[in-house]
Amino acid sequence: MCLFNIKTRKESKEHFNILREQLKSKDFQQRKSALESIVCHKLFKRNNYLLVGALFDGYEDVVKTALSVIKDHNLKKFSKQVLLVMENWPYDEEIQTLCKEFFDLNKINYIKKLEKKRSKKKLEDLEKIDRDLMCEAASQCIVKDRMEDVKYFERYSNIIRNYFPTYDEVKTTNLIDELAKEGCGYASLATTMMKHFAKDADWFKKKFGYGPMYFGKYTTDFLMLDFYCMTDEPNRGMTIEQLRDRYNRFCSHYDIDVKISIYNGMNEARFKEWSQNGYVILFASKLTMYRNETKPSIVKGWHMMNICDMKEDTMTVISWGRRYTLNKKDMQQSACYVYVQYL
Repeated sequence: MCLFNIKTRKESKEHFNILREQLKSKDFQQRKSALESIVCHKLFKRNNYLLVGALFDGYEDVVKTALSVIKDHNLKKFSKQVLLVMENWPYDEEIQTLCKEFFDLNKINYIKKLEKKRSKKKLEDLEKIDRDLMCEAASQCIVKDRMEDVKYFERYSNIIRNYFPTYDEVKTTNLIDELAKEGCGYASLATTMMKHFAKDADWFKKKFGYGPMYFGKYTTDFLMLDFYCMTDEPNRGMTIEQLRDRYNRFCSHYDIDVKISIYNGMNEARFKEWSQNGYVILFASKLTMYRNETKPSIVKGWHMMNICDMKEDTMTVISWGRRYTLNKKDMQQSACYVYVQYL
């Protein structure tokens, strides 16, 4: 459906500006309609800016429409962008097929190009990759931080509507604000799930409906938001036992076997032993958390963090997407340790 009947160059410029703004809308239907007008009037032939924006939309239908246009009109100059789309959507068969058809049509060896592109990336050992994964993912604020990005807002809204179909943008934003305030437990547990299952991308896609990566970022935020929407009980607070029960319910929904144990003590030897087959989370209050040479962070209330290393007197934790060091002597109250095992 064409939104405009363009007759003059002046009208074309005005409509171009309107369509450019509509492609930034948080409303998927507006973005889709804008792209249909671009296709109808072949505005991409005058300026490729709009079509490039559609290629990197966060919604599959928009990306597929843009790819179809590029393929049908044999726009070879978009080959670099199409290569990036292949990397951004590795688990969408239809998008992968459209990309391959475009490259075959233009006799471009996309396999060689992908290998060359990937070979430039610095290879890191598995332990470093795991640490980076935990650092990036373990933040209850990550959903709120990405809200302004249209492609993420669309995904988050879809997850929330699965549980709250009548929520508008205001209620959606309020829910995400609450997650940012109280979601440390949800973030910590979702991180263990991502770290455990991310290596099997096919299984992950079949289980959750999306892959472990989205535009180069781990989809722990999708897991955390899904977990929160499914199990949170507003205005009721949450004990460590309640959190365990909620995570058991979440895992049961996806037919995942998990065992969660709660202990009052932890030492270096036990941590190393348990880390071989599971994940350890700290649940404590009144903490002093050190990060490099910056001023330490003081946590007065109860807080949950993924533990990634432990020594005799210190431990390294991941919280709010960053790495901190805790001195055990600074912990003013007894701590609980949550041991998560996937069976």
